[in-house]
Amino acid sequence: DVLVTRAQRADGRPNVLSSGFRVRRAAESGLATVSGVECFFPNPLLEHLKAKEWDTLLLRVGDKVLCDLLSEHSLFIRLQSGCYLQLSGQQLQDLQRTSYKKQT
Repeated sequence: DVLVTRAQRADGRPNVLSSGFRVRRAAESGLATVSGVECFFPNPLLEHLKAKEWDTLLLRVGDKVLCDLLSEHSLFIRLQSGCYLQLSGQQLQDLQRTSYKKQT
C-alpha cells in the first residue's frame, strides 16, 4: 500500500505501477482496498514483482531503497521474447522527446 500510494505522484505524473489503483472513493467499491487505496482493475505488472528475484533484491537493499527504486525510477525487465516491459516509472509515451546535438 505504501508503494502504490507513493507511485501515485503528487505532481500528476502517473507511474505505470499505479495503473488500476486510485484513492478510495467512499461511494464506490473496487476489487480490494488497503489504507485508502483501492484496486479498480488488476495490474498485471504486480505479478512480475512477486518473482523470487525481487525478494532477493528486497533482502539485499531493504524496503526503503526498493520502494524508492519502484516509485521514483523507471525500471524494465527483459522478457523471453527479447522485448522489454516497463515495470515502474512515468509512462514512456508521456515523456517529451528531447533532441540531442551530436558532439563534434
